Amino acid sequence: ALVGAFGDDISVTGNEGSAYIFTRSGSVWTQQMQLTASDGEVNDYFGVSVALSGDGKDALIGAYGDDIGANVSQGSAYIIPLP
Repeated sequence: ALVGAFGDDISVTGNEGSAYIFTRSGSVWTQQMQLTASDGEVNDYFGVSVALSGDGKDALIGAYGDDIGANVSQGSAYIIPLP
């Protein structure tokens, strides 16, 4: 499972965001990894929207507050290959 945590504070910034991969064995869910944006900044809100590819090999993660050049809060989508 892929879960977004768009309000996560990474390092010393606020609302940078992250996403988490969980696996289930029976009724027990275990966190496997945390995903963050390599270029994350304050108020990016990475993880506000998340999706897994059909084969579970890629994560698509939205960051609606991401600044692109001079475009403030333009937003981005990240495709992250999973191991």
